[in-house]
Amino acid sequence: MLLSTLRAGAAGVGLIVLTLAPAAMAQPQEREPGQLHISVEGTASAIPDIARVSAGVVAEANSASEAMTEQRARMNRIIATVRDSGVDERDIQTAGISLSPIYHRNPERSSPRINGYRASNRVNITVRDLKKVGAALDALVAAGANDIGNISFAFSEQEQLLTEARTNAVAALEARRDFYARTAGLKIGRLLSLSESGGMRPPRPMEYAMRAEAMDSAPTPVSPGESEVSVGLSAVYEIKE
Repeated sequence: MLLSTLRAGAAGVGLIVLTLAPAAMAQPQEREPGQLHISVEGTASAIPDIARVSAGVVAEANSASEAMTEQRARMNRIIATVRDSGVDERDIQTAGISLSPIYHRNPERSSPRINGYRASNRVNITVRDLKKVGAALDALVAAGANDIGNISFAFSEQEQLLTEARTNAVAALEARRDFYARTAGLKIGRLLSLSESGGMRPPRPMEYAMRAEAMDSAPTPVSPGESEVSVGLSAVYEIKE
């Protein structure tokens, strides 16, 4: 807005003239192309062929040295048993060693006193023959293990399963894209972005999983079930006008 002031006469009468500048014309904005966002999942399943067993020793004694000596002797027997069963050295890994006091709390005393010590040692073992997992667990206990942790299963050829899951995910992505193009009358343009996520799902029971016969001499039954590898794909496509 332009403001100008004109003064006339001795009386100093002022005349104020306001001149408005024309407003700037709105510039047309380029329209953003539409986008189609799609998320799908592809899966592939198989029976695992590798088991990972976590086993440990917990020993308690009056002194810290006695507790450590006890757990060390028992863990040495466990490791020797594992090696004698044919497990490769690369498949035996120490998972943790700890030593902590055992406190005794007396209601008549303001502070607890140490009543002994607890030492623990844990090892992770990879068993590459699932038929031997049950017998391996029994051998670990016989050798002195008194803390058996989780058993997990894996694939020796997991990358092959992931490739299969990716192939299925791409097929599902293309099918979903074509479905929306056909039913909604969309003209799908180029692929703008593509991201992947995925992982291994917990095994589910299978009717033909390994089972030991119900007899005293049979090893502990272990059932690997079937595990599933999944790959998720999220894609963004351009929608043409």
